[in-house]
Amino acid sequence: GTGVAEIILDVAPDAELYLYNVNTVIEFVNAVDYIIGRGDIDIVSTSIYWFNSVGPTDGTSIISQKVDEARDNGILWVTSGGNHANRHWQGTFSDPDGDRLHNFRGSDETINIDVEAGDELRLALSWWDSPGQDYELCLYGEYIYGSGLYVIDCSIRSQWYSSPYESLSYDVPYDRTLHITIEKYSATSAVDFQLFSNHDLSEYSVRDSSILIPADARGAISVAAADWRNPDSLKDYSSRGPTTDGRTKPDITGPTCVATTADAYFCGTSSSSPHVAGAAALAMEKYPHESVYHIRDALESNTADYHPKSNSDGTGMVSVVFLTTAGLEEKVADLEAKVRDLEQKLEDLAAELLDVLSRLAALESRR
Repeated sequence: GTGVAEIILDVAPDAELYLYNVNTVIEFVNAVDYIIGRGDIDIVSTSIYWFNSVGPTDGTSIISQKVDEARDNGILWVTSGGNHANRHWQGTFSDPDGDRLHNFRGSDETINIDVEAGDELRLALSWWDSPGQDYELCLYGEYIYGSGLYVIDCSIRSQWYSSPYESLSYDVPYDRTLHITIEKYSATSAVDFQLFSNHDLSEYSVRDSSILIPADARGAISVAAADWRNPDSLKDYSSRGPTTDGRTKPDITGPTCVATTADAYFCGTSSSSPHVAGAAALAMEKYPHESVYHIRDALESNTADYHPKSNSDGTGMVSVVFLTTAGLEEKVADLEAKVRDLEQKLEDLAAELLDVLSRLAALESRR
């Protein structure tokens, strides 16, 4: 939090900050209600995420809906997109050999994952579009002596009465390779899965739709990450869209791997997001009467390398040049060039029209 606050003030020195700490979904909901109730908060910057176990990544979780509520109350919400492009897998259940285990590729029924002593491994598997189908998420280890795998833990929640997800965590005692499996317990159809981890799933990772909650919210400006020294190159870990309901995310990119007094090398979308929040504060200072919708549109439409929004870096790297006199002059010059181009096209069109009229007149005179 200290590094995030420092970045915001580095970008927007006159911003007034209020810091709120949340750890649970309930605390988050209560914090948003309090912020809305204050009536004097303009921007919220969050560098937090929740896995898909709290809801689908389609903007309908209670967390994402609270972000939308904040936006509807005139608050601009900026959030990190997530660092899970390599920590995400998705696919449809496949069991060609009928042993009730999902085949990730060919005959391979596990995802290998390398962990180190002291790590806490966290996994979350969901299939929100298919409630009532019961699957299990299991973690296996390798025998130190001999071959084969043994069960470390399984998440075996019954989906008959509960939501369609499984999650588990494991405190790693020593460096090792673990194996993740998805097992059918009681299901009548093959479902579409999403699996998130806090460790790389590099063996079968899927970058698409690796955006997290609340970055999937319609009311959030979701931020991707690119190194400040090479802003045209998106970080490979930066979460990609689309959301599971098909919307393009993230919305914009911010610089990362920056130095703060709290962290000499602060990397990730957690450091990108406050850069965009600071830029939003400068835009609001420049245009205090504009709505959050207009401020958001201004930020997304005036990036350093603007392009149509994509599921990798949004509309490009955030920029505040448009807020400066030089930026306005550049905009005016660009508009003037477009006007000249339009005038030339109109002249060409008029010439073509005159030619057509001349030919019609010639045809008429021959009758």
